[in-house]
Amino acid sequence: MQLSKKFAYITIPAVYLIAGLLWITFSDAALFSISSLPGWAHSHFQQLATYKGFFYVAVTSLLLAVLIKRAFRSIVAVKNDFKRLFAENPNPMWIYDQKTLKFLLVNDAACKAYGYAREEFYRMNLFAIRPADEYDRLKEIVTKHQPGLLTTEKWLHKGKDGVPFYVNIFANDTTYANKPCRMVTAININREMRAEIERENMRHALNSAALVSVTDLNGTIVQANEKFCEVSGYAESELVGQNHSVVNSGYHPSEFWKEMWRTIGKGKTWRADIRNKRKDGTFYWVDTFINPVYNSERKIYMFMSVRYLITERKQLEYEQNILLKDLSHYAFQTSHELRGPVARLLGLSSLFSEYPEKEFLVDKIRDSALEIDSVIVKMNEALDRNAYPMLKKYEERNGNLRITKKAS
Repeated sequence: MQLSKKFAYITIPAVYLIAGLLWITFSDAALFSISSLPGWAHSHFQQLATYKGFFYVAVTSLLLAVLIKRAFRSIVAVKNDFKRLFAENPNPMWIYDQKTLKFLLVNDAACKAYGYAREEFYRMNLFAIRPADEYDRLKEIVTKHQPGLLTTEKWLHKGKDGVPFYVNIFANDTTYANKPCRMVTAININREMRAEIERENMRHALNSAALVSVTDLNGTIVQANEKFCEVSGYAESELVGQNHSVVNSGYHPSEFWKEMWRTIGKGKTWRADIRNKRKDGTFYWVDTFINPVYNSERKIYMFMSVRYLITERKQLEYEQNILLKDLSHYAFQTSHELRGPVARLLGLSSLFSEYPEKEFLVDKIRDSALEIDSVIVKMNEALDRNAYPMLKKYEERNGNLRITKKAS
């Protein structure tokens, strides 16, 4: 547009000036040369000068008409290009009055994106396409008007259906219908923002439930989340720059860690239960997932570790193993040590009525009873050692078990 104006305001007068100077210079010289020829009278000179003037006016008028027509076509073409760029732009665009904030011009993309017809837009202002929560921010922006190009990110707009969506706004000063206005382009970023919000929610949920850390290819910690620091007892500043040996309890053999490096080095996920050590020296167990992280070139450039605390589960497994051993011993005593004296008692009771030496049988019955009592004491001791305390603890924790310890 500026080039067309320059052509119209400078080029056409310049061409007219140069053509006029050349015409005057060369036509007058030619006229004087012709008038000096024999037989030319003064009247002939005047007549030729008049024709020369008519010819100049005709030629320059024609030249000006051609130049003006070309300039007009160029201006119209540029104007149409700008009009087409506005009207056919795939992004919503509008022009609004800086004083009233009313829409003065909208393109097809804006009508489609917001669901309003053009006539409906022209009856509304900027507040109509925003949720009420955005009103204060809009007032602040228009009150603190900054001339020139303005870029604002993450506006929340809404369409005719009331469904909100996110946009980035690009605005610039312009003049339309002899009014100071602003031209706006709105870029829909709703998909990106929704994805970012979902990622943030997932990240928050993960950070709340899991111990997360990120290491470089050498295993040096570059990031540790709050949960990791809380459980390990270390501040993030104490962990960053260290490797995970800082929490290594020494429980697992070297081959355990070699297998881990072999697995993640191949780009696979490695999972295992790991016993770690806190800063205060106490231990905790974590169910650990280590995942390779790829860059845009599909090369591994870091590792992310996600750990879930399973100390209680491991303690339960440990206690269950002890309990199983005690119960196995209890079952052995029941099936072997207790059956012997019981069988003898049954045999002695069948002989009691026929055997003449009653005192001998009574002594044998007493010995068997004492033997049974000794076995029962051992069995109760086995239960007292682990089973009853463990079951009592679970009763207190869950409130759904009712274990009553029987007297020996």
